[in-house]
Amino acid sequence: MTSNTRKTPPQLLQLFNRTPESIASSDVQMQAEHKALLDRIADEVTPETATFASVLRPVLLHEDVSDQGKWGNFMYSRVSADKPTRDASRQSIREWEEYEIECGAREDVSRLIDAAYATRGAQNLDRESIRLLERERLKYQQKGMLIEDDKERQRFKDIQKRISQLCSEAIERLDESTAGIWFTPEQLVGVDGNGITIAGLEKGTGENEGKFKVSFISDHSIAVMRYAERESTRREYFIAEQNMANENASLFKEVIQLRDEAARMIGFPNHASLRIANKMAKTPETVNAFLNDLEEQRGIEFDKSIYLWDRLFYSRMRKNVEFGIEDTEISKYFPVKPTIQGLLGIFSQILGVEYAALSRDDCARLSPTGVAEDVLWHEEVEIYEVWDDEANGGQFCGYLYLDLFPREGKYKQDMTLPIGPGCTKADGTRHYASTALVCNLSRPSPNQTALLQHHDLITVFHELGHGMDTLCCRTQYERSADLEQDCIEIPSSMLEYWCWEPAILKSLSSHCETGEKIPAELVANLCRLKNVHANIGNRLGLVRDMFDYKVHTFATHDDAKAADCTLICNQLIHDVSGMKGPEHLGMGMDWGCNYLTFDHVLSGYDAGMYAYRWSEVVSADMYYSQFKQDPLSREQGQRYRRMIMEHGGSRDFMESLTEFLGRAPNAEAYQREEIVSV
Repeated sequence: MTSNTRKTPPQLLQLFNRTPESIASSDVQMQAEHKALLDRIADEVTPETATFASVLRPVLLHEDVSDQGKWGNFMYSRVSADKPTRDASRQSIREWEEYEIECGAREDVSRLIDAAYATRGAQNLDRESIRLLERERLKYQQKGMLIEDDKERQRFKDIQKRISQLCSEAIERLDESTAGIWFTPEQLVGVDGNGITIAGLEKGTGENEGKFKVSFISDHSIAVMRYAERESTRREYFIAEQNMANENASLFKEVIQLRDEAARMIGFPNHASLRIANKMAKTPETVNAFLNDLEEQRGIEFDKSIYLWDRLFYSRMRKNVEFGIEDTEISKYFPVKPTIQGLLGIFSQILGVEYAALSRDDCARLSPTGVAEDVLWHEEVEIYEVWDDEANGGQFCGYLYLDLFPREGKYKQDMTLPIGPGCTKADGTRHYASTALVCNLSRPSPNQTALLQHHDLITVFHELGHGMDTLCCRTQYERSADLEQDCIEIPSSMLEYWCWEPAILKSLSSHCETGEKIPAELVANLCRLKNVHANIGNRLGLVRDMFDYKVHTFATHDDAKAADCTLICNQLIHDVSGMKGPEHLGMGMDWGCNYLTFDHVLSGYDAGMYAYRWSEVVSADMYYSQFKQDPLSREQGQRYRRMIMEHGGSRDFMESLTEFLGRAPNAEAYQREEIVSV
């Protein structure tokens, strides 16, 4: 898993000593250089001489270098502890989005791309280059180049800029939110020590004297909803959480209307048709049929005998009573640091890689400035070198960063951030990838090390999977690393199955006090829980997927303008979840705005939320057909790496998937999984 032989990486670490001023100045310089390149291409190349090599390749090579700085600037919005730096990073994102809108509206460059595309068959191009050329041509078409009227084209461009501004503002409000709810210790009975240490919470003053503030970050939410013994506490917290971002309602509605208008301007019937056209699903009709099929076939109908805020509490109680599983006892076998080492060990076994943790001295040695602190955005960040093992040639893969615990201003969910994908530089040498695992795991307390609950374990392995996709990708150009959006989650969703294998869980376990492995009976009972209440979880996921689909497939633009997004969302919760909500207590159908509590639909997953369920179906097929017999099979892991990971988005994912499976994918494995209902 980890290498004891110290090798010197062929690439230094990226600097993270940026200031608001340096972020702004670097953006100005990078955009000026990029514009100058486009201007030169437009001046020197004609439609008759336009080829991939003369038009697109120079841009790709330039971006392979400059984007490392751009991605670094973007990182700060999610991870910096300094608000002025976060603000500068968000401004950087906004300005780059506006700049890219301007680039997409360049008719001179668009004509050259069209000309190069028309002669692609005579240029002796490799598959990756052809695919990039196809994507670039489609991008210009979707940026309004098919609009002939100048006034209409300007309106289209203005819409894109306005959408960018609205999404940025809404995401910033979510990221910077310190919202929460005040409870007395009596209201929090059952919660203390189960993901929340009450003594560590903010103490109230004035009208909140004697109370403690519970925020809406993930670990607080899970702790209250699973462990609060008072139903009234769970209900009050749930409703408050569902209304935590209501100030974004008007922004969201405007975004939905503008997306619909823009799609119709370039010939699409709705925004979903535009977004899905270049994905694996291809059409909204395919997505709609897929979601409806899942709703109809996944499990039995529920009798609405429980409320939404009781789901996690009673699920935990059932696990405890029927299966002898208590989450806090399970977590004692999975302390954060050794468990993550174990997860990395799984990747070592199946992918043939090694990890070397960097000390602060190592960071200084690999820092361009010689200062360790300059390559870390926060003192808690850990860095690993990632290498192919000797059997795979011993080559350097890149750097993996771990930023595991919550802090003020940090992104409140769990994600993997690409700091810079790998690529082949103009001189033929390799630029190596860097990626960061950004989590919000429960912090260690004064009396106990940080622990992973089982759901945390699944999340960490899932996100590490995204990181390893970046590090193992071997495309020539940075852009080619990107999979079709509805395929992005497939590899990581497959990895979640490892976290339900008894032998894997036992190997990962190490009791935080004794070091003992988890008992066989306990781990067997835990694995029996895989599909207990899965039907409910699937239905709640479907609510988000269906909401995303509905608000991006209006029949007319007038429908988009008249839509009540809150009613659409809550009606779906009522119809699909199988549980009772606040409307059953007389609060009406405007009791909350769940769709405003997460940023996916505003940050790139618009008309794409179905990808999570889509991925579950495909990943089940991959796991059961290729890994179930031996989850640690190096042979299968190497096939997976060569056929899936290394290609990235340089070819159609369906082609990679079919090669790996030896056939077209199907839903049989997913449908066979037993669903145990409440």
